[in-house]
Order: sequence, then C-alpha cells, then structure tokens
Amino acid sequence: MSDLAAIGRFLHGERWQSPLSRDLQVATRTVQRWAAGDNDVPDGAMSDLITLAACRYVEQQVKQAAQNGLWSSGRIEWKAQPAEWSTETDVIIKTRAAEILGSVGIHTSLIGAI
Repeated sequence: MSDLAAIGRFLHGERWQSPLSRDLQVATRTVQRWAAGDNDVPDGAMSDLITLAACRYVEQQVKQAAQNGLWSSGRIEWKAQPAEWSTETDVIIKTRAAEILGSVGIHTSLIGAI
C-alpha cells in the first residue's frame, strides 16, 4: 500500500517501522519489506492498521473538540487528511472512525460529513 508510510508516520512519527511492527505483532523486517514494496501488506494486517489509525484519529478529534468546547454540543470538526494520504485512504480511515464512534453511541450525523 502506498500509504503505509504515511499511516506509520501518523501513528508513530518518522521512526515508525519498529513501533508499527510491535502494534501489528510482526517482525520489523516484515514491515520494512512492506514499506519497500517487496511484499504486499496482508488484508488482516491492513485492516488492523486502518483500525489503529482510525482509533488515533478519533482520539485526536475528540481531544480537539473537548479543548475547543465543542464536545458538549456533540460536534466534531473533521480535520483535513494528512498531505501524504490518498483520498481513498482518508475515506477508509474516516469511515472506520465513524464506525468506532457509532459503537459508543455517537451518531455520525452529529459530527458532520466525513
């Protein structure tokens, strides 16, 4: 996936490969092979990666909404996608984030368009 590095940096900063390997419970060398394009990221690992990114995204959005006094109104402003992410990845992550919020009773219509 071309967005693997962008998601890795979103989650862990510039030195993302080792922490991401721990998150996904795979060898660092495996993540390095994915990043180099030597191997494809398996569907299960990609699903886990999207969920990790969505959870972090939700965490950041809720924290920002609380700091800006918007949480009590049930309103979250979705920030723009990281410049490195493709639009497709942005939609996938925001969709998963909406599912996460929905699972705790926050309806996506209260937080605006994704």
